[in-house]
Amino acid sequence: MFAHIGFLKALRPPRADPGVAPPPRKKTAAIYARVSSDKQKEENTIASQTSALIAFAREQNCDVPAEWVIEDDGYSGASLLRPGLERLRDLAAEGRIQAVLVYAPDRLSRRYAHQMLLIKEFARAGV
Repeated sequence: MFAHIGFLKALRPPRADPGVAPPPRKKTAAIYARVSSDKQKEENTIASQTSALIAFAREQNCDVPAEWVIEDDGYSGASLLRPGLERLRDLAAEGRIQAVLVYAPDRLSRRYAHQMLLIKEFARAGV
């Protein structure tokens, strides 16, 4: 979008009281949860991961649209080829999110090298 200074001044909202800090801007985030084995499904369900992450998002002033709560149920963390993870990577690449929330790094990937690859990929996308 092109705009000149006069246009930007006209759009600027009125100044707030200098003694009151403005509320922090909400970050748009996506939540990613994954379980692969039956044991994990029993002990650390996707629902419990998602619930904890939604609460964390609220505490951190993040906006998480319902369609961006992404779950990979029954997919191994050893592979990067998972439908939910691919969707998460697409959201980041498209610049639609500013944060990715996961319960633990191993939910992104079991392999440290893959975790680092994903973190770098998200950082390049501004996440």
